[in-house]
Amino acid sequence: RLALLQFFDTYTIGEEKDSHDSNNTSGDGYKKLDKNNSMENKNKQIRQKIYEYKFGIQSMKNYSKEEMENIIMADLLSHYILRIAFSRDKEKQKWFLKQELKLFTFRLNELKNINVLNQDNLGESERGLIYLLKRENLNYDFIPKPSAAYISSATTDSSNNDKWNKYTAFIQNRDTIEKLFKVPFFPDAYFLVKDHKVCVEKGVAYVPDIYLDAILITQFKINIQESFKYLEQNEKLLLDAQNDSRISAFLTALPKAYVAKDFRQNYEHTEDTRLMPQNLYNIYKQSFPPCMRRIFVNYIKDKHLKHWGRQQLWLFLKGAGMTLDENIQTNRSIWMQPDKF
Repeated sequence: RLALLQFFDTYTIGEEKDSHDSNNTSGDGYKKLDKNNSMENKNKQIRQKIYEYKFGIQSMKNYSKEEMENIIMADLLSHYILRIAFSRDKEKQKWFLKQELKLFTFRLNELKNINVLNQDNLGESERGLIYLLKRENLNYDFIPKPSAAYISSATTDSSNNDKWNKYTAFIQNRDTIEKLFKVPFFPDAYFLVKDHKVCVEKGVAYVPDIYLDAILITQFKINIQESFKYLEQNEKLLLDAQNDSRISAFLTALPKAYVAKDFRQNYEHTEDTRLMPQNLYNIYKQSFPPCMRRIFVNYIKDKHLKHWGRQQLWLFLKGAGMTLDENIQTNRSIWMQPDKF
């Protein structure tokens, strides 16, 4: 489980890089196509990694009941063992929460395209996210999508139709919405409200079923945060877990695990990861440390750099992957008198 979360931690760097690169490509059609292909490749790699660590069930593979139960139990137990192991370290708690949210988000995106059959009536099915919402006892009231017959009826009360139009009018793919859920705007729908994705009225957010993943992610995040608080306040529970011979070895070793990327190792830059004059002006705003960003911004503004600033910035550019020739080329393009550089 720890190896899988570490994979998510390092994999995000590539995703962020791709998002910056896609902003620099010309042509919306090519940009969308490249982005879709890139995302599909990333999803494929993530699935392979999940299957490799035996935390997922492959749709095309036949499993026995015992094998499926083992995969599910390994997934659950490993998650809770890491929760307990990192419960005393605030930094590791933040890291664990961040990576688990990435894994959970990926799984929800996979579930979006799945319909779950009704056990009582196999002729009926519902969206996977709605099924998960019910299973987690998040029983929000909802407004169903008005049927075509309902909309065309002149004699029927049109209040439901008016509400539907009001709360979905600004949503681009509103035709795919089947239900509008009435969700407390805080904390459940906080991120959707913040991003202006849903309509809020009298403290209630009207959340389309296509945005249910945001509600589930928020609930998952709150659940983990509350569990860390609970463990902090109940020391005896931690002691009981540490004395359990079945997991004591894990709980002793895992808190000492180094979970972040190891920058002490020699890092080899590639053409895809290193800093170059071509990507410098797109990257410095998002990725430079505050001190280097400030020096570089003033350098661009004043067209000049004092001695200590030169030492810091030029060594930083070298460490980020710039060659000597590229460093000289970049500075000549900025310098007030390029011929005297």
